[in-house]
Order: sequence, then C-alpha cells, then structure tokens
Amino acid sequence: MQAINNAGLLALISDPSIPGFVPAVGYTYSVGDATIVLTDNTTYPAGDAIHVVQCNITDGNGNSKHQQITVTGEGGAQTVDVSGLDPFKGFNVTCTVVSTNRLVGDLGMYGVGSYSAGTGNLRYANKSRESKN
Repeated sequence: MQAINNAGLLALISDPSIPGFVPAVGYTYSVGDATIVLTDNTTYPAGDAIHVVQCNITDGNGNSKHQQITVTGEGGAQTVDVSGLDPFKGFNVTCTVVSTNRLVGDLGMYGVGSYSAGTGNLRYANKSRESKN
C-alpha cells in the first residue's frame, strides 16, 4: 500500500533549469556611506524580461530593509540605506528574481561586510519554475 504518491513532485524538483534564464544580482556594500547598491544582472531568455526583483537585507538581529528592482542593469541599480541596521555580524542579502513569463530564481549572500566580500554577486540556487498560470 502506498500512502502518498510523490512521483510528480520529485519530477518537478529534479530538473528545475530553464534554458537562457540565468538570475544574477550584483551588490556593493559601502561601509562609509552605510549603503548597499543592488543591480539586476540577470540574463533572460528571448521573449522574456524583468518583471521585478524583490530584495531583503537583514542584520544579525533580524531587522530588515526591503527594495524592489524593476529595470535590468546599471540603470535600475537601487541604493539601500542600511544605517539603521546593525553591521556587526554583517548583512544577509536575499533576492527573488521574477520574469514577465514568471520564471523565478532565488539568490542570496550571507555575512556581507563581515565574512563575505563587500562587492560581488549573490549566489544562485537554481529553483526556477515555468508557471502556466
């Protein structure tokens, strides 16, 4: 007797790649200015584009700032004032990239300004899904 058939769920998770969709968000942390600049550097497949990039910056105490990016590249770079956050343990920066065709990519970098470099790219966990909704 099989209580739960999860074969469909396993197939959904096992091959999450979408050709041509490479989520990427760059960041630059300025200690002196107490800012983090976020830039969407995602490569979108033909016929697709940025819809929104939702970003969260959280300090070691759980306080956070939120920012949206709606334009790809330097022209859409967003500067987040983190002066109200505690930099002691660094910042956890997470972003979710959503395309107009609803492709999704989650990215993150942890300890920014503490044990992670002040400039770089968020790391991508390829969890993209092609939505039919």
